[in-house]
Amino acid sequence: MDVKKSEAYAHALYGLGMFLWWTGDLQRGIELLVDSLNLFRQYNKPEEEANVLCELCRLYHTTGDHETGMKCSQQSLEIARKIGNSGLINSCLSFVCMTHVFLKQYDIASPLAEEVIVSSEKLEQPNVLLTANHFYSDCALGTGDFKEAA
Repeated sequence: MDVKKSEAYAHALYGLGMFLWWTGDLQRGIELLVDSLNLFRQYNKPEEEANVLCELCRLYHTTGDHETGMKCSQQSLEIARKIGNSGLINSCLSFVCMTHVFLKQYDIASPLAEEVIVSSEKLEQPNVLLTANHFYSDCALGTGDFKEAA
């Protein structure tokens, strides 16, 4: 077996890509995540594919490539909905919400944040709940509703 084409290698690429992003090599991090994504697609691992797309969304937004970031977040949500994993759907929806916050589309992002807040509470996903509350406050700040943001 060629280790460089294994599922384990795809996970290693994902981890290394994230590490490189966290340590400042954003472009190389993206390259490794794309390689990881391609391997997960080859091995028909849609949950991993959706998770990598979420992280790519974040990285592309960091580079200012909001169009590709949007595509990644939307693709991740489509995959999650196909799988039917409610926790993954909620997580991916939070990345779609993040995309709209980055684009200052608060009228779209705010109701998404509210939806993710409700879902996160039902699903007991405290990390996604925290993120959704953050995005909801971002929307309030972005629209000048400082009382709601607090």
